[in-house]
Amino acid sequence: MVSSRKLPLDERLKQHLYTSLTPYTGRPVSLALSGGMDSVALFDLAVAVAPSLDISLSALHVNHQISPNAPAWVAFCRSLCATHAIPLTVETVRLDRQGGQSLEAVARDARYAAFSRLPVAAILLAHHLDDQAETVLLQLMRGGGVRGMAAMPAARLPACAPALLRPLLACTRADLQTYADQRQLCWVEDESNLDTRYDRNFMRHEVLPLLIRTYPQASRVLSRTAGLCAEAAEMQDALAELDVQGDPQSGWLCVKALQALSPARAKNVLRWFVARAGLSLSASMQQAVLTQLLHCRVDADPRLVMGGYFLARYDGRIWLVKSVDLDVISAPITWRGELLLSFPALVGELHLLPVHGKGLAEHWLRQPLRLQLRRGGEVLRPRLGGPRRPVKALLQEARIPPWIRSRLPLLYAGEQLLAVPGVAVDAAAIAREDERGYRLRWNLIDA
Repeated sequence: MVSSRKLPLDERLKQHLYTSLTPYTGRPVSLALSGGMDSVALFDLAVAVAPSLDISLSALHVNHQISPNAPAWVAFCRSLCATHAIPLTVETVRLDRQGGQSLEAVARDARYAAFSRLPVAAILLAHHLDDQAETVLLQLMRGGGVRGMAAMPAARLPACAPALLRPLLACTRADLQTYADQRQLCWVEDESNLDTRYDRNFMRHEVLPLLIRTYPQASRVLSRTAGLCAEAAEMQDALAELDVQGDPQSGWLCVKALQALSPARAKNVLRWFVARAGLSLSASMQQAVLTQLLHCRVDADPRLVMGGYFLARYDGRIWLVKSVDLDVISAPITWRGELLLSFPALVGELHLLPVHGKGLAEHWLRQPLRLQLRRGGEVLRPRLGGPRRPVKALLQEARIPPWIRSRLPLLYAGEQLLAVPGVAVDAAAIAREDERGYRLRWNLIDA
């Protein structure tokens, strides 16, 4: 068998692409086409390889609207795809920078969000060995740890989005330049790629060439380092799965179990835990969790906000909770007895479950009811002949976490409070022994 290194360059590049695409034989695959040299070379290779695997190839161009030349790049990509009869999708995105976010990071997030919306099995990306080396250096300077320095995987397989494939990670930028020249390909140049005020460009034009002058194999060594870090990160995940106690699927970890671990292993579990929601914990945030959540007073309600979520401690557990804006559902909602009501803004669903001789009496469903959030001071009589009880006390006794209490809709008929879903039904509204009733259950759909 001929070594791939002894093959002509074009055959070697096609072999990399063929290997990457083989699992997607007969399925639709798209290609991220910026119009630059890297993506045009990958496009040319994909046009040649896709038919042999019965792959329906398309392309995606993301217009970030940063450069005044962006319309010309769109036109170029349209022309290139039309020449080869390849369908092209153009996504125009609006970049909204917040806080200290870099333009590079915001553009990358917008690009990957566009990728996730494509109705294809996989997306080809033109990252190569030198890109990988730059990423390792960037992550090193940012203190990214082994997970960050693992850089870009050859294949990333999100649960509910197209796979991201990088078939050219073993190939250098020079390889692609040679291929493009041999094929007499045309491409566009992004003027911002020369601006060393951007971190990646600084690494590309200033740092990496300096390293290569003394260490000619620097790019390959850094790429190999990424592979070693990826293995280390995989081992960290395996250790976290052994150490974790709680119910990560439901969004919580056991405080006592975390306290029993060494700080390093506790941080590893926390990192793994939040990564399941697509989040990352900085070193300072990891330390804050250890000091503010694991060792706080039992009656405290500490919260650490991170990326649309927050970490909280309650009832001996560390919870990862999606933040909600309660103002978007401040107005009451009319309910006419539907068996399921979804509240995406509250990341919850109200289920109505038929029961006999208990729960909310069926005759109450024959009149308009309303659901509204707590305002404070509500009372309810959970037992016939018993005292009226503050809803706040009932929620505390039921050990409902504070963030769920604030987003739990209460059921009213006129001004009469009938039920607190999952907690209590007012005695006046409970079904008789010979009557059909309904149990109200509140489920989180994205905790």
